Amino acid sequence: MEATFDVFLGHASVDKDKGVREFAVQLVRLGLRVFVDERVIDSYGPITRTIEEALAGSLAFVAWFSAVYPGRRACQLELRAAYVAAEGAREVSERIFAVNPEDGFAHIQPATLRDARIPTEGVAEAILARVEALHERGAGPLGSLARLRAPVPVPQRTLGSPRFVGRVPELWLLHGHLQAGRIEQVSRTSREEVALIGFGGVGKSLLAEEYAQSFGPAYPGGIYWLSAAGAAPGDESVILDQLTIIAGPLGVSLDGNHEPIGDPIVLRHRLAGALAERERALWIVDALPEGLTAAEAQAWAAPHEQAATLITTRSSDYTAFAGVQLDVLDEPSALELLTSDHEPAGDEESEAARVIAVDRLGGHAQALDVARSLIGGRPGKSAYRDVLQRIDDSSVVLRLEHAALITRQLPNGHEASIVATLSAAIEGLDADARDLLRVASQLAVAPIELEFAAASTPQDAESEGAAADRVDRALSQLRGSSLAQPTQTSAGKSAYLVHTIVAAVAQHIDTPHPGRAEALRARAIGILVARLRASGNLLHDEASATELQSGVTHARHLTTNVDSTDDTSLHTLALWVAALDFARGAYGPARHLGEAVLEARKRLLGPEHPDTLGETV
Repeated sequence: MEATFDVFLGHASVDKDKGVREFAVQLVRLGLRVFVDERVIDSYGPITRTIEEALAGSLAFVAWFSAVYPGRRACQLELRAAYVAAEGAREVSERIFAVNPEDGFAHIQPATLRDARIPTEGVAEAILARVEALHERGAGPLGSLARLRAPVPVPQRTLGSPRFVGRVPELWLLHGHLQAGRIEQVSRTSREEVALIGFGGVGKSLLAEEYAQSFGPAYPGGIYWLSAAGAAPGDESVILDQLTIIAGPLGVSLDGNHEPIGDPIVLRHRLAGALAERERALWIVDALPEGLTAAEAQAWAAPHEQAATLITTRSSDYTAFAGVQLDVLDEPSALELLTSDHEPAGDEESEAARVIAVDRLGGHAQALDVARSLIGGRPGKSAYRDVLQRIDDSSVVLRLEHAALITRQLPNGHEASIVATLSAAIEGLDADARDLLRVASQLAVAPIELEFAAASTPQDAESEGAAADRVDRALSQLRGSSLAQPTQTSAGKSAYLVHTIVAAVAQHIDTPHPGRAEALRARAIGILVARLRASGNLLHDEASATELQSGVTHARHLTTNVDSTDDTSLHTLALWVAALDFARGAYGPARHLGEAVLEARKRLLGPEHPDTLGETV
């Protein structure tokens, strides 16, 4: 196969006039044959046949790694295709080069390209030297190293979403794990088996699909997709059905002693033989449920080491697999997904979009996609402000469920209902774990001290140690389902954190015990008031303020709408928060506590308010 180009110059469309064309001209003047895609490609543009042929016919791939380059899906698809081809031949350092027009290097992914980057000075000449070295040894183009197109998955399905955004580090991290045994200088005795872990709707399945689509050429032996949804401890029917579906395309006979095979172990043995005769394959297991034994979970992995295993699951309990934790989208990616159908018009709309994406939806991929569909269905100059107002007037869950009814399903058949996605995991919790979610649903999206959680959910005749053990067990259950994560407060105290969407859905489906959350809320308010009162004249002290910070964050959240309630406990809590601000000098010089309380009372309640509230302090 003869090379038609020396260099494929990958770049973001916005960079064409910011150095790319000028650099391409320099390369051409040096006598190199350069391919530059002159189309203006949007963020989600696919690899066309023309691009694929140009990639296949190029000796080297040069990425113009501007700050925006990693965020362009089309750019990433090109880079991954070239990288995988070179990686299979162990020629990444000879074929793939990063030209960096930025000051730093943190945006360059994978990290191996940071080491292989072209020097800042004499960039074009350095590229020329690399290409001449390829010519001298008679190297063929990238297309001669490996196929650039992913195999059709089995069973056949559409992979990836045209609106897939972000996740660049996670995708390269997955690839590193799944190719660890194939990479030079890496010695491993275990199989490549990776669990992609995260709570419902965060985007695990879509990420697995995106990986299969863009890194699929690394698996010429095939991509096999199994759904573990519905699997249960002690029940082999689901895994048997899924293995049976895979068996046909692999040419595996299903006959056993004149009747269909009814034992997954026998079928796995036959599948192992078929995989052993093929090239490297990818074995994806989607939605592996919680609660399986280690042996039952392991039975879902690829039956032969010739196939790498990628599992998506909510459970962090399957520690036999290498774990990659999937978090919510970062702010730029969350905004890009939310606004992909309708560009905000003006600063006010842009700010409303930011508040929806970051503050109300917390970067939750499914929630953002549902909200995107709602906004795209009724665009206008105030589309984002209107949706934000409707969220604040009702609840984020009600708005998302309304949007889900309109949307029905997301791209590639993914569930649109946030409640449907999360309810199974939440409703499967025991009473203590549900209580931790109830506490979180009443407080701010911030770390909640474990001691505070134990005190807010008391049980009769319970010692302090027993309460701590109870909370530990409850948090372990939440963590196992990826519904909460352990963390620390700013003062270094053990705490847990629940995502805003999880807390909202937990509150929404808490219909069997409608008064329980309110009772826990009242208890939490009382504890916060007592803590602030006990701080005394230390309110202005910096160290004491750090100790109080976690509680004060939740107190501010609870008293957000204090003016609209007659709840005297909330008024008292608001008074103490205001007193803290006065004592620390938020409204002028720091004051003695007594003076701070009087000033806070005047500011919060007004001089004509009954004295009884002040007396409670």
